[in-house]
Amino acid sequence: MDQDAAVYLGTFAAIAFVLKSAILFNVEIKNRATQAFVIVCLSFVLQNAAEFLGYFTYLKSTALGEFFIHVYMISLFYTFASLLVLSLALSHSAWFGRVRSLIYSLAVLLTVAYLNGLVVSGFRFLGWSVITEPGPLYWLAMGFVMFCAVASISHLFYHYWRTDDPEISQNCRVALLALSPILAIAVAVLGLRLAGFNSSSVISLPIATLVFLYVMLLHTSGNLFWLSTKLKSILAIMMMDRNAPLEVIFREIETVRIQEALKLTHGQQKTAAELLGLPPSTLNKRLTKYNIDAEQFKKSGGAVLQRQ
Repeated sequence: MDQDAAVYLGTFAAIAFVLKSAILFNVEIKNRATQAFVIVCLSFVLQNAAEFLGYFTYLKSTALGEFFIHVYMISLFYTFASLLVLSLALSHSAWFGRVRSLIYSLAVLLTVAYLNGLVVSGFRFLGWSVITEPGPLYWLAMGFVMFCAVASISHLFYHYWRTDDPEISQNCRVALLALSPILAIAVAVLGLRLAGFNSSSVISLPIATLVFLYVMLLHTSGNLFWLSTKLKSILAIMMMDRNAPLEVIFREIETVRIQEALKLTHGQQKTAAELLGLPPSTLNKRLTKYNIDAEQFKKSGGAVLQRQ
């Protein structure tokens, strides 16, 4: 790998490290889900720390650079394991404790195998990419990563589709949307490797994981609702007649806010009123004023993550 490539990729990873660290320090640990989210943040921060240190030190010492890349590879086991644990926490699964112990135990076993050279036998630095040389257990280790990814998505989708609990439904819906870029990249890279191509995710994966962490931070802090509402209000205003009176614009903004709150709470007016910071009686009056039927939201949306 030439110096320009190492400096560019190292700088990119360093920026991702700083941004993810900032997200980590803004997480308020309130319940099991936020605890699991902190572990996911830590694993992503470790990944980017190992990545930028690997690229920068590689310029001075190949051995030291490869050491940090080994750390990065090992961190993948815990990253995807923590994503599965997070999916269980978001759905309030009764299997949370047992699966967490099992999945992290398997990650530890793979770490031992990795340290003994059974997973990765070496690296090739090709232009702007670092390609792993598979060891005897490489595909077993990658199978573990893919299992965690697929299990996370499947678990979230099942509970989003089948649950009657609006909170769990919203938790799973947001996590699915946030995880989709990561899963797409993981599948693409492994698929290309299986097909014989030298594929890497040194640029795409840090971006996808940063988006995931930011979306989940907004969700766990309860701010995703307000961001989504603001964006939809702006869109609604842009679609209106440019000569619309100020009163009509305010009415449209408030209608969007109320509809989004009802959608998020499955039409539960008391919960929607709490989310909007209104007394239930005031919300009821505004429903009548704006001719909004709360019943139509009974089977859509979700709820803000608050359960312990």
